[in-house]
Amino acid sequence: PIWVSYYFSRRLLMNLLLVTGLETIRPDQPTMSTNEKHSTTLSCTYDGSPFSLLWYRQKPGSRPEFLLRARSQSGSGSSPPARFQSTTSRTSTELSITNATLTDSALYYCALRVVVDKHKGHVDLLISSAVLSDSVLYYCARTTVL
Repeated sequence: PIWVSYYFSRRLLMNLLLVTGLETIRPDQPTMSTNEKHSTTLSCTYDGSPFSLLWYRQKPGSRPEFLLRARSQSGSGSSPPARFQSTTSRTSTELSITNATLTDSALYYCALRVVVDKHKGHVDLLISSAVLSDSVLYYCARTTVL
């Protein structure tokens, strides 16, 4: 990942990485940048009918943090932080960041949440065109419904 270069132009650099289960999602542009106090939009295109579309970000030296749920099958999303908004169509999701700050520099993840066939017993993670610099820690979590 490429992080902010404080001593050059004080531009924000954001990388996108796909996280997927049984369906596919991919960033439209792998790296985005903006200046402080400007806006930027990150976008991902997906195939299939996911249960939810999610956005996460990971700052250097930290684990990924949940930002917002862009859409679920019911059509509702979560309440994101004030400067973050998401719009979703049938095939894409966007994360808009307004009034960007240097602290917004991070690796951003667009993710699909799908309903897994309980008889399959596992979910596959597919990363296409991976290179050594894509090395990250991947998390797999299971939600328990009571």
